[in-house]
Amino acid sequence: MEEKLTRISYEGNFRTAIRYQDQVIYTDAVKEYGALGESLTPAELLPAAVASCTMTTIAMKATKMGLSVDGFYIEISKEFSDHFSLASMTFTCHMPAAFPEEHRASFELAGEKYCIVGRSVDPAIEQKFIYLYDVK
Repeated sequence: MEEKLTRISYEGNFRTAIRYQDQVIYTDAVKEYGALGESLTPAELLPAAVASCTMTTIAMKATKMGLSVDGFYIEISKEFSDHFSLASMTFTCHMPAAFPEEHRASFELAGEKYCIVGRSVDPAIEQKFIYLYDVK
């Protein structure tokens, strides 16, 4: 199978364009650095990638069990260290209330342990997961 390449180019004004096939995602530095500040920062993309992978992993497990993940969403907060690096990421997973209680631990385990992006993050960056089964 041929590998599909991702290309990143500098667009000026501290903006980059990430291109994959026909898709483009822009990143901006924050306005405090003179950037446009209109798009996600690269520091926001890392936790977003972990959350997206976690969500996909859980959705795959739920789908195999015949369960709907409609309405499932994740909110992210992050903290930086004094050394201008990411120290922790907290993922609050708002899961379908209809997920059977006896299977909830397996969804949580799948999201935390089988997401390749989360497993690839430096262990020095703490990843906290909070699961709320509050989506009706």
